[in-house]
Formats: sequence, structure tokens, C-alpha cells
Amino acid sequence: MTPYPLWPCRSVRSDTVFTVTNEFKTAMKESGRIIEAQLTVGDTVFTTDDIVSLTVTGNAAFPGTAMRSINVSLKNAEALTIAVGNNRVFDSVKVGVQLPDGTVECVDYGKFYIATDDNSTKYNEDTQAYTFTAYDGLIKAMVAMTVQVPDEEKTETPTTVQALLNAVVERFGWTAQNFPSLTAYPVLESAYSGATYRDFLDDIAEVLCGIIRLDGSTLVFSRLNKTDENISLEEMSALSTGELVAINTVVLQGEDQNYSITNETLPLSSGMKTVELTIENNPILQYAIAKNANKQALTDNYTVGILSAGSYAYNAVNLETFGVPWMDFGDVCTAEGKDGSAKTVWVLNYTVTVDGGLKESIQLDAPTSQQPEYSYTEPSAAGIKSEINKLASGLQLKVSKGDVVSEINQSPDTISLSASRIEILSDDFTLQNGKINAKAGEIAGFTINDTALTKTFTIGDIDYTVAISSQSGSSTLRLSLIHISEPTRP
Repeated sequence: MTPYPLWPCRSVRSDTVFTVTNEFKTAMKESGRIIEAQLTVGDTVFTTDDIVSLTVTGNAAFPGTAMRSINVSLKNAEALTIAVGNNRVFDSVKVGVQLPDGTVECVDYGKFYIATDDNSTKYNEDTQAYTFTAYDGLIKAMVAMTVQVPDEEKTETPTTVQALLNAVVERFGWTAQNFPSLTAYPVLESAYSGATYRDFLDDIAEVLCGIIRLDGSTLVFSRLNKTDENISLEEMSALSTGELVAINTVVLQGEDQNYSITNETLPLSSGMKTVELTIENNPILQYAIAKNANKQALTDNYTVGILSAGSYAYNAVNLETFGVPWMDFGDVCTAEGKDGSAKTVWVLNYTVTVDGGLKESIQLDAPTSQQPEYSYTEPSAAGIKSEINKLASGLQLKVSKGDVVSEINQSPDTISLSASRIEILSDDFTLQNGKINAKAGEIAGFTINDTALTKTFTIGDIDYTVAISSQSGSSTLRLSLIHISEPTRP
């Protein structure tokens, strides 16, 4: 650990791909390459000597938002475990390679906020290193939006998506880059009651057919970017690919009707599988479709964004390389197959790992408007952690303090609760301290009232009622079997 930077980052950032020199790419392909990594926290710099391992993970939905996280094991980092505020931020995370002249050129992945929950910082006795988990600035957007909801008797006047976006950018101290005007898109602000700011950004990305990510304090919009990059067999340690898939139709779902966009002129080769991309649960699109508005703009967005030559086709892929860390969200490259054919790769989900060397993996199952799994943790001074995890199966809410954890898991058909004590409080029913109290209702066929549990049943032609009751002020239960009817005798 050193109090000053050891080497500058010579790379620069374009709209999508990291721009590096040819010397950097050549050095990355050398068998004897020297990989360097560097993390800074204020004036403190952690170098390769301090880093046991570093993994940078990128996850993006298309169309949708993209976010990076890091998991790093650091020596000499005890001070970070008790630091607060700005001292809990990695101001830069760099991965680079030594060039022939001895200088280092790197890719700077930007700023990451160290998670403050109890499980994000762990100490390993064997390596004498602390492990930290940190997220880029988009983590701040994973809190509930503050929206204006009108009174029930009032008709809500729509605002514009541009006005809402301006408010979000101002709230977090960001600037917006490469966004077209969104003034023409109206939306009801109340539609985002209970949603997060990231949900809103996901919806904008779906409207524009692209990816929204955060670079430092700049919120950047970009679309798929076809590059000249080709990953050769010599640069890969593993490759598995699926069939070539073409998206030739996009279906935008409204509340009562849908709007389909198709490009019939796209070239479809023999054996190419065609699929539809469906965008759903988007209040901006739902309002536009209901009002029959902005359809030409939406058609233009999706024609440029995906229904065009060079963007519409991809291979599902699982690719492991020795490192092409200059590739980033939305970049489209090719990978050389064992049969010599070129596989089309969209870079949406990737990991870059430094642990003495460097290796990278890129995964793509299929483009989807569904958000990738992510989580948000809200710390408190009392050591209580509130955590929301948005999973592919649904939503998870955890609240914990030390080893004491309560948890709610919700899927479309199930809600499950887990806690050391569960309470349900309502006007006519309570579950508290292991006791069920009910003013009225029914449990397992027993009717509940203020004084008894009763159930009526029939044996043969005779009706009976069984009752469990107690007198007021008595702790003794009485079990009664009441013969309430009998068949008519001949």
C-alpha cells in the first residue's frame, strides 16, 4: 500500500468500448505479460502486491440498465473495515498490462461504493486479507422513487419522461450523456409509485432500445456497438456457442393492445432461428400505445437499436478468454469457432479476474428486457441492515442485525416468511407471541367468534356441532358436542 499513485491510466473511454492502444492489445496477448491492478481510496493506493484477487463483474439487460460490481481481497486493508463516508469508496479500479517500455496502460472501471452490510467484509486467516464487495454508482438508484400521487377524486395530469429524468439526474448529482430528447413521451408519475429509480431508467432504456449505465457521475445512454474486434482461438481457453438467432420482430406490450415492429428486409440465412423480443410492464410504452402516440418514434428507435443489419443476430455464448478487458456493455464482436466460423457475441454479462494473471469470461443466453439479478443494502448506524434483492424468481426482503435475520420471499404465486418471531396484526385477526386471536373468521372449518371455536358436521342424517369454549375469566376450556337435529321418524 502506498500513499500516492504508482502509474497513470493511459486509456480513455468512448461511448461503449474502452479505447486502448494497439500496444496494449499486443501486450495482453503475450505469454509472458505482466498484469497490474490498482485500487485507490482517497490518497491511499492498493497495488498488485496488496491484491490477492480482484473480480470485476458486469451485468446488463438489453434493453435495460447495466451495473458493475467488484469483489476484491486486499492485504493491509484493515482501516477500510472501519472507515465511513468517502473513505468507503474505491475512487478508481484499474486493470492494466506492462508495455515493452516499462510503462503500464490500463482500463479504469471507475468508482465503486463499498457495501456496508455485515457480510460484505470478511477476513481470511490464510491469506491475511480482507474481502470487500462494492458496486458502481447505479446502486444509489435502487431505492424507491419519490413521486406525486394525486387524490382519488382528481384526474392526474401526465408529466414527461424528460422531466422525470431531469429530476432523477439532479437528485443524484449526475449529468446525462447521449440521451435523445424524451419530451415527446408523456407518462403518469403515479405509475412509478413503489418502483425504484433504476426501474424507471430500465423503462427509458426500453423506450430508446439501448443500454443505460453510469460512468463516474455521468449517466450514459448507448446502443449496440458493432466493433471490428475478433477473439481468436489462441486468445480463448474455452468456448461454447448455441445456434445463430435473429430478432426480426419486437412486441411492445400495452395494457389492452400490443404494438409490433418488424423489419422484413433483414437477411435471414439458412438455418437461422428467428425470435420475437417482447417488452412488457413498461408504463411509458403502455401510455403511448393506449394514446396511439409516438409509434413512429418507437419504430425508429427499435429499427436503429436492433432491427438493422449488424445488430439483429447473435449467438448464445459462454466464452473464456485470457483477457479482452477493453470490451464493454453493448459491444458486438466475433469469436472464432473451432470450425473456423465467426460467432457473433454481444457483450452484456462478463467477469474480469486478476489473481496473479488475468482471465475473462463473457456470457450471453438471450437478450431480454428482464433485469438481471441485483440487490441493494441500506445500512444504519445501529448495525441493522435492510436488504432488497431483485431475483429472477421474484423479490426478497431481508432485515438483519448480526446473526438475527428476518426474511420475506415473494414470487408470483407464493409469499414465505422466516423470522424468530412472526406477528400479524389486523382489526379482526392477530398472530402474536405464538397465539392466534380472532374476532371472527374460520380456521380449518372451525368458525371463530369471541367465545368459542365451533364446527358443524353430519353423521348419517343427524347434524352435530362441536364447540370449544370457556367462560369469561376462566382458564378452563369446555368441549361440547351438541345434537342439533335428527331425522324425522316415520
